[in-house]
Amino acid sequence: RNYLAIVLMPALLALTICRKTNVQPVKIFFSTYLITMMAVAALAFLHPPLNPAKLIAQKQKDFLEIPVANSQIKTDTLLPETKSLINNLPQAINHGFLRPYIWESKNGFSILLSIELLLYLFLFISFLLFSKNSFSHPHPFVLFGIFIAGCIIILNGYIVPNYNSLVRYRSIYLPFLITPLLCHFPFFNVRYLNIKF
Repeated sequence: RNYLAIVLMPALLALTICRKTNVQPVKIFFSTYLITMMAVAALAFLHPPLNPAKLIAQKQKDFLEIPVANSQIKTDTLLPETKSLINNLPQAINHGFLRPYIWESKNGFSILLSIELLLYLFLFISFLLFSKNSFSHPHPFVLFGIFIAGCIIILNGYIVPNYNSLVRYRSIYLPFLITPLLCHFPFFNVRYLNIKF
């Protein structure tokens, strides 16, 4: 997909810089994405036809024109402007990472999806509580996967208005988020298995 190629660019740039310098990878990735967002905002101002907000709003419109699905969720309509993306960011994060809620599940399949999400949240909270500083110096490739997965999942949260599709798209990228979390628990830690990256 063309938007995946665009999302890959800053991640690949950050990964390349990490390999060429001794700067902490976390600083490189956050700096690269911050500069990229500023450049995109400037480009949208200088050349409106390339405004990413316009492209994302059009993608959402295309999805909303599809007949309503049983798993449809209420989604605010995006406007083709950066302010609209910023205002709808919390909803995009919610839809991308947290839907479906267990109480909105309509059948056994969607209940299982909700339970799966709850397990992921439990894993994430456990990581925050018990891993302490074990993630203070992550491998650049781990950050590469996390940033790509996070961006794509949030982008889908902006665009896709039903949770069955969100779950399907999210499943491709979840391993980039779940695997690093698991590897920082002693019973999954690759250091105990003598595996080197």
